Amino acid sequence: MNTLVGATLIALILHAPTSVASDGRLIAARDQARRVSRALIEGDYESFVSLTHPRLVHQLGGRETMIASLRKSTAELKGEGYVLRSVEVGVPIGLTRVKSGLLVIVPTTVTMAVAGRDVVQRSVMVGASDDGKRWSYIDGSRLEDGTMKHLLPDLPPDFAVPPFEDPARQEP
Repeated sequence: MNTLVGATLIALILHAPTSVASDGRLIAARDQARRVSRALIEGDYESFVSLTHPRLVHQLGGRETMIASLRKSTAELKGEGYVLRSVEVGVPIGLTRVKSGLLVIVPTTVTMAVAGRDVVQRSVMVGASDDGKRWSYIDGSRLEDGTMKHLLPDLPPDFAVPPFEDPARQEP
C-alpha cells in the first residue's frame, strides 16, 4: 500500500500543471523576472524599461521619461546612502489566464543597504504576457487594487497579490 501511495505522489509531482520545471511559461516568467531585477541593480534602465509593463511605462510618461526618472531617483537615493544590493526572484505562483493573455505573481526578496545596515523587503512582481514567452512586469508590492485594475483591466477579482510586508533590518 505504501508503494501505491509513493507512486501516486511521484506521478502527481511529475505531472503537476504549474510546476516551474515542466511549464515553459513559468520558466520564461522567472528568467525574465531575474533579467528585469538584474537590469535594475546594474543600472541598465533601458533593459529594465523594456521589461516593464507598457501601460506602466506609458503612465509614467513614456520610455525616455521613465529612464530619466530612474537615473535621477537612483542618484538621489545613492546620495542619501541607499544602495540596492540584490533582488532574489522566487518561484512564480498563481498563473492565471485572462482575456489579454496570462498573469503570474513572482515573489521577490530585495536587499538594500541603508545607513550601514541591510534592509530586506519581501515583495512581488506581477508578470503579464500575451503568450507565456515574453513577460512584462509591474512591482506589485504597494499597488492599490484600483491602480492594479487600471494597469491590468481584465484582472480577475480573485487574483490575489500578497499584501505588503514591512522591511526587516539586519545588523551589520
